[in-house]
Amino acid sequence: PAVLANATAAYTPFSALQFRAHVQHVGKRYIDSANSEENAIAAYTLLNLGASYRWKSLKVSAKVHNVLDSLYVTHGEDWGWGWIAYWPGATRNFYLTLSYDL
Repeated sequence: PAVLANATAAYTPFSALQFRAHVQHVGKRYIDSANSEENAIAAYTLLNLGASYRWKSLKVSAKVHNVLDSLYVTHGEDWGWGWIAYWPGATRNFYLTLSYDL
């Protein structure tokens, strides 16, 4: 893509707690050598949020990717003979992580 942008903001109200927001923008992409508009993959923007809490050696993190549940395409290919394939991006998804420092 001609445009690819990422921005992250973090807020730490006190040392054990942190909130994060991440925005990712991917510009329009072409899937064939002619750069035809009819087969172009549309631009998209994703919002991801997360929080983490640390207590001694234990850390708990929670993340939500694609908070707005955007529908988007990550990849496409023109296989010729009129066959075009598109790969959809992940819908809203959640992560929970528990880690321990030895």
